[in-house]
Amino acid sequence: MIIEKLRIINFKLYDDTGKVFHFNEDLNIIVGNNDTGKSTILDALQLVTTGKISGVYVDRALTMNLFNMKSQKKFIDSLLTNTPTLPEITIEIYGKKDDRFADFSGSNNTLGEDCPGMQMKLEFDETYATEFKDRLLKKEITQIPIEYYKISKYYFSGIPIEYRKTPFKTAYLDASRNSYSRYVYQYVDSNIADYLDPTDKANLSIEYRSNRDKFAQSDQIKKLNESLQKDKHILNDKSVSIDLYDESVDEWKKHVTLKIDENPIDTLGYGTQNSIKIELALRNNSDLTNLVLIEEPENNLSYVNMSRLIKKIVNVTTSQIFITTHSSFVANKSNLGKLIVLGNFDNTNLLTLSNDTKEYFKKLPGYDTLRIILSEKAILVEGPSDELIVQRAYKDIHGKLPIEDGIDVISVDSLAFKRYLEIALKINKKTVVVTDNDSDIDKNIIKKYADYIDKENITFCYETDEKLHTLETSLVEANIAPDDWDKFKLVVSKNNSMINKSKKDIISFMKDNKTEWSFRVFDSKERIKYPEYILNAIK
Repeated sequence: MIIEKLRIINFKLYDDTGKVFHFNEDLNIIVGNNDTGKSTILDALQLVTTGKISGVYVDRALTMNLFNMKSQKKFIDSLLTNTPTLPEITIEIYGKKDDRFADFSGSNNTLGEDCPGMQMKLEFDETYATEFKDRLLKKEITQIPIEYYKISKYYFSGIPIEYRKTPFKTAYLDASRNSYSRYVYQYVDSNIADYLDPTDKANLSIEYRSNRDKFAQSDQIKKLNESLQKDKHILNDKSVSIDLYDESVDEWKKHVTLKIDENPIDTLGYGTQNSIKIELALRNNSDLTNLVLIEEPENNLSYVNMSRLIKKIVNVTTSQIFITTHSSFVANKSNLGKLIVLGNFDNTNLLTLSNDTKEYFKKLPGYDTLRIILSEKAILVEGPSDELIVQRAYKDIHGKLPIEDGIDVISVDSLAFKRYLEIALKINKKTVVVTDNDSDIDKNIIKKYADYIDKENITFCYETDEKLHTLETSLVEANIAPDDWDKFKLVVSKNNSMINKSKKDIISFMKDNKTEWSFRVFDSKERIKYPEYILNAIK
């Protein structure tokens, strides 16, 4: 079953207004700032498709903190009025219409839609109504009484969910946790099935049990048991001896680990362990799993290994995949068009980005695209020197760096301006572009950015004098007045080395040493003057 929508009501970071998320049929890359609900989405998908959260069945992992904080507070406040409002959690997945899932189809859901789907509710169990009222009268209820709650699980057809028959086979992979034994076991088990016939498997099990018996019958164990026989008074005159558990014929598989280039997997770094864990899960379940949930695959991975892992993930065609990430590299390499953005632009799907832009960032994944997506506002500049000058100008005016106001100044190769602007336009991000005029405003700005220059959320700031065609020439001109010039030369100098230089020499030095002089300006105790277009960008 393909999940088209997820609705979350009152679960973790999502309140009782009910949040709806729309998904792609294949790959979904979920991004957002901290506490925007990325992990909550994966937890909700795992919970409704498996009945588990963090690998534990929810009836054994039931805590009050599954409820949204607003509903917890609302319940506690309602206790003061003696008319308590008992909150409920509802999670629903809406599947793509498919005749194969007719038994799971119906309109028993909060949106009243006729489609296949599953609903899980955590609600008050009325069989405890008397106990609840009694404790309420005695003022013994101070928090949501989760002990009196029940879990209801139904398909949209009204049929109760049996997880062994569910249309979903879910693999949940959390790269932040160092756990891989289950995937090793599955890998061993699947290879045994592929490469050993029944006779081989039986002989292997017998060999393992034989070695266990040798251990139990060893001289050292016999000596230990003879000593224990002398201490009958320990258990009321009953004899005591040591033996091994009687195990099933397949128990030996649980004691097997993997070696990678002769190194046991548990001795490898977390990054390598996580990469192997994810690859094993994808390999183990390629024919069995149709829903893969991956939490931050970039954890502890190098650039090269992350690239290899992402390639393997996106090449999986038999599963619907959901990835949460903070990494622009993961987003770019996977496909920006599959991005689902949470936060101020909740559930924005970038599927309609042009193929050129998606391919551009896939081939050049080093661009930090998530910075513009997750910032409150953005200033795009051409290079590091522009970035440093804009930040210092902002600090001189406002007494703090722009990032402290949620404004990210991002150094972007001018060739990528249009790519970033397409993203900014799609998510309606307030964006300012600071760029050189390169001696021809009409050609290099007006015509070049014709698709963006009149958009409400995008502003272009540039030097209006075409003779001042770069940042260096504009900055020199802004400080050329006699009262400012000597101070400016001191700021861009090292040990006063520029004090006797001409205007031409200063400009030449600045063009040849862009990062060096801009760092000196950024770190200087003295303030300089800034070109009007820089000040306009800050305004």
